[in-house]
Amino acid sequence: MSSSPPNCVTGSHATAAQAFEASRRALGVDVIDMYLIHWPVPSQGLFVEVWHVLEQNYAAGGARVIGVSNFKAEHLDTLLANTTVVPAVNQVELHPTFQQAALSAKAGPWGSRLRRTAHWVREPT
Repeated sequence: MSSSPPNCVTGSHATAAQAFEASRRALGVDVIDMYLIHWPVPSQGLFVEVWHVLEQNYAAGGARVIGVSNFKAEHLDTLLANTTVVPAVNQVELHPTFQQAALSAKAGPWGSRLRRTAHWVREPT
């Protein structure tokens, strides 16, 4: 089971912690398999603070895996420079017509994996 805080949860430590607990209650579980920051909301620049909450939840056993979604290379650089737990995944759109080679190359050296989401493209008939 995976979950993520709403995009609006980007500001405060307390709000991010509350969102995690709300996710656990809504899912009816004690441990979430994978918890992701869905989008870094770069205009606010607060994803590092939210990641610290995820690190605490992970250390306490509340999540088996923590990761990110839709992070660009510069967001990952910022996160890795300011935190201790490396995201297990970066869930991004990835398919034959959108390969994101630079982001794929970035993921490997620090041990994270790209998890792809593909929106099926309907070919004209």
